[in-house]
Amino acid sequence: HDDWPPVLSVYMEPPSTTDNWYKNNPTSDNEKQQQQQQPITPLPMRNIHSQNLTRLQFPRMKYASSKTTISTKICNNVPALLPIDEFGSTIHDPYLPWIHDLFISRDDGKHVNIIAQNRRRCHKGKFHNDDLKCWEGQVALFQPVALKRVGDSNNNGDAKPSYRLSTHEEADSDGVETRFICRFKSLDYTQKTTIYQGETLSTYPFNYEFVNWRKRKKTMVEDGKEQSFFWLSPLMFNCPIPAHLQQQSSSSSSTITYNNNLLLDIIPIRTPTRRNDRDGFFFHEGHGGPTTFDATKNW
Repeated sequence: HDDWPPVLSVYMEPPSTTDNWYKNNPTSDNEKQQQQQQPITPLPMRNIHSQNLTRLQFPRMKYASSKTTISTKICNNVPALLPIDEFGSTIHDPYLPWIHDLFISRDDGKHVNIIAQNRRRCHKGKFHNDDLKCWEGQVALFQPVALKRVGDSNNNGDAKPSYRLSTHEEADSDGVETRFICRFKSLDYTQKTTIYQGETLSTYPFNYEFVNWRKRKKTMVEDGKEQSFFWLSPLMFNCPIPAHLQQQSSSSSSTITYNNNLLLDIIPIRTPTRRNDRDGFFFHEGHGGPTTFDATKNW
């Protein structure tokens, strides 16, 4: 949705949009506690439209209406302006990342570095079984998926690409381990609109699922009162900036000057959380760990 001037917005899906993932739907509270829902294989096609989403706006992160009045206040104060406290109270979508900071990579200016937190770890114990189930999607954000573009599209053309889940072998080179679509837009103050500038696929600094396996953990999903998986508390991922938007530093300066007229949409790829002891591990051959998750069967 293109407003003018642009304002930070969060789009939430209703919980019912994930119901068609599962074939076991326990009816009683006792059944819900004793039975893990099994994802349908292959995963049903998603059929979500804009009218299914609930939009929340946060005016404290709103651009100026004209270029002459634009300032760097928003960019310089992102950590203080993000809706951190609203996450879990107003923002209830478990597949949205709980972002508390983001910035351009200092070394080369080619990525947006994003730091989030695992909201599911805020509630533990038998009194929070419903919360643990509700926020299980937060764990999925730590688990890479593989994507392949469908049709004739590229990451910096006018047409928005379409994607499908795939195996590592089928995936595009930049989609072997990803979880978010990073969509870039620029501001056009003359036409008072935003212009699509291309999109990329997110990257992880390391594979969280592989790290968890190396620590000899059977699954990434903690239940009950467990609080030991502290390495699954902060979530870090990067959004590569399309090449035509990158602003490199000059050889005579250590400072990179950034364009304050760019916007970034972060779109999560939603899949059921992999309970590794049940669903397996999804590693490509470069990791050396077990590849027991069957992407062809499950997706």
